[in-house]
Amino acid sequence: MTIQALDVRAGQEPETITLAINILDYTDTSGQPVEDESVRFMIRVWDGVIDTRYLLPGVIGTGGLACLCFLSAEHSNQRAIRNMIYDSDIGGRAIIGGDNNLVCCTLKIVADETSPRFLNVNLWLSDGYGENLYHQVTPVHLKFHKDADGELYKTTGIFKQYFLLKKRGSYGVYIEVTPDEPVDITILTIREKMRTLGGVSVVEIARD
Repeated sequence: MTIQALDVRAGQEPETITLAINILDYTDTSGQPVEDESVRFMIRVWDGVIDTRYLLPGVIGTGGLACLCFLSAEHSNQRAIRNMIYDSDIGGRAIIGGDNNLVCCTLKIVADETSPRFLNVNLWLSDGYGENLYHQVTPVHLKFHKDADGELYKTTGIFKQYFLLKKRGSYGVYIEVTPDEPVDITILTIREKMRTLGGVSVVEIARD
């Protein structure tokens, strides 16, 4: 059995195409002519077939570029604060901000199995004199983790907020998680010069 394929590209307008097949030589495996035996054909025609010869290299190349973009966005920032505490209240202060400098505040929460479905994250941002510039309360939904026996043993949650601080200077971030009873660990990370791959919600702070 022999399989052959032929790709034909028609014009812009629909048209009728005729396929004609002729057998020039019919021989056996040793090369001897075969006579008085019929030849069986199976012909299949598909319309709208996509040429996949370059599809896989294109997918690989595009995937590689996407990975490079992701790694570039992830590692082009600078860490200004990273604090961890075995409590529900955490904070830090650093020199951050400036024109075209995206700042990301990330809070990781680890709580016990008695946690509700979400915890409230109270965030305060203050200037170098301790004056409050911004305050918000955001509910953070938790992910429940089970052990091999199916028993719930901890919950985790992540909160992120982006800032554009027009004037570079000393800023303090203070966060309180409520209710605080189930909270075991909070980890605060502040990074600046962030690059994002998609749209994010940004709070702009203009300070004289």
